[in-house]
Amino acid sequence: MLLGDGEVDGVRLLKAGTVADMRTNRLTDAQRQIPFMGLPFWLSQGFGLGLSVIMDPAAHQWLGAGSKGAFGWPGAFGTWWQADPAQDLIAIYLIQDSMPLGPEAVANMSARRGLGARAALPLFQKQVYAALGQ
Repeated sequence: MLLGDGEVDGVRLLKAGTVADMRTNRLTDAQRQIPFMGLPFWLSQGFGLGLSVIMDPAAHQWLGAGSKGAFGWPGAFGTWWQADPAQDLIAIYLIQDSMPLGPEAVANMSARRGLGARAALPLFQKQVYAALGQ
């Protein structure tokens, strides 16, 4: 429905303008500078109404892959999904990884404590886009 600008199977569920608002970054440049879990998480993306939005695909490579305008839910505990209008693609990656979401999380991941399936997410994304020739 969100890839179809609010319409699915010929049925309009949301106004196209509502979907555009959801898929448009609402964070200011200053807000995007604030680290999340000690990382520059928002430098390559913003946040619309309930959705993350990739704004700079080249800068986004360290987080995974996606075209400009790809949107989804970044899922701090592992329930990640992304829809990419440029590729007509929906990718879903579901793990359950409960961990503290402070700066210590980065230290734990760097030391490979609690890293688990979370480390595979960027690899998963890159392999999906590689399969599309991207």
